[in-house]
Amino acid sequence: MKREWWTAVVAVVVVEFAYNFVLHDLILEPRFYAVLRGTLWRPADQALTYFPYTLAAYWSLAVAAVWMYGRSARPASPLSQGVRFGLALTGLLYLPWTLIWYATMPISSTLALIWSGSALVEGQIVGQVVALLVTPLPAAT
Repeated sequence: MKREWWTAVVAVVVVEFAYNFVLHDLILEPRFYAVLRGTLWRPADQALTYFPYTLAAYWSLAVAAVWMYGRSARPASPLSQGVRFGLALTGLLYLPWTLIWYATMPISSTLALIWSGSALVEGQIVGQVVALLVTPLPAAT
């Protein structure tokens, strides 16, 4: 991977942490998660033990997203490429998991709707970050 790709990977990890902290810990925790803590989610005193798995997930997502964008994007404005790539990420990754969680976990439809909307926002943010930082590889001839 090129140097700019690694910069984008780090940026995506930072953006994912920041976005998910604001969404889950500041916005949703007081309204929804307090009820689910200890039943659906691990108690707070156990959660940090499993933090390396969260870290590995963010790094995996970031490397895959940057690699896919660098291999698939075509020369165009970074804004339009970021929108397209963000929609692809949302459809491939963020939204399907939200729907699966709603189908398999005892969460409210309101929480599922919030997660679904936030999936679109998250995909667009990550798509824009990657599109601004990564120059796509030239198309193979």
